[in-house]
Parts: sequence; structure tokens; C-alpha cells
Amino acid sequence: MATEMGIARSTLRDWCGEVPRGDPPTGLTAFARTPEGIDWLHRLVLAAHFSITLRAAGGTRLVSEFLELSGLSAFVGVSDGAQHALNVDLETAVVAVAAEQRTALAEGMPVRQVTVCEDETFHPGICLVAIEPESNLIVLEQYAADRTAAT
Repeated sequence: MATEMGIARSTLRDWCGEVPRGDPPTGLTAFARTPEGIDWLHRLVLAAHFSITLRAAGGTRLVSEFLELSGLSAFVGVSDGAQHALNVDLETAVVAVAAEQRTALAEGMPVRQVTVCEDETFHPGICLVAIEPESNLIVLEQYAADRTAAT
């Protein structure tokens, strides 16, 4: 049943208990056990993951902290494993949608020449990049041993 609902088994097991952890309001507990409540919880947790991990470059521990501080940990598993697995699924979905959008948008785009500018960054090592200056899109990036003109 947990798999069909798209929730962790530990979360479902906690929901089946008489009183969720954290002593949430009775009305919220009843709502969270309805299909609409489950959908709302999914939406809220995904919004937290999207905002914290993808937009603000935070980690899943911050998502867990948000869920604990907000009291939503009474309804949602906050373990590192559960939050990490959800985050991996979200990142995979975002990458898949981005690939679909690139394909769909590219079909109607006219062919044109672009200029690229050479640059480099230094995170763990020298990374050579080529950037399209109007959109700031990184067209190419490659780690290199040095940053000489020949390289």
C-alpha cells in the first residue's frame, strides 16, 4: 500500500499509529490521512525539496530540519535515507523534463551562429569553459592540467 501511495513504509507505519509524533492538531491529523491530505503533503515536501535543495543549494538535512521545525515530521519521514531518495527522484525528474523541453524548444528555433568566449574556473582543479555571452550558457566545460593557450 505504501508503494501505491508513493510514501515510505515507515511513514505509513507511523500514520497507522493512534497519535502521530509531535502531537499535531486533530483536524490536521484527520486531513493528512485523506487522499487530498496525502496529495497536499506530497506537494509541500516536494516544494521544500525544490526550494531548499535545487534553488537554494541546501541539502536534504535542511529539508529534514524544516519538516521537524514545522511539525510536519508527525506525518512525513525525515530520515536521511527517505529524504535523500526523494531528492534523487526529484533531480532525475528535473533533468528529464529539461531534456524534453530542450528538444521541444529546439525544433522551432532557427539555426544561427553564436559566439563563445573562453574562460576558466577553479573548483577542485582547472576547468576550461566556453560561454555564449548573450545567454551566459556554458556550451563546453572540461577539466585540464593547465590553462595555456595550446590547451
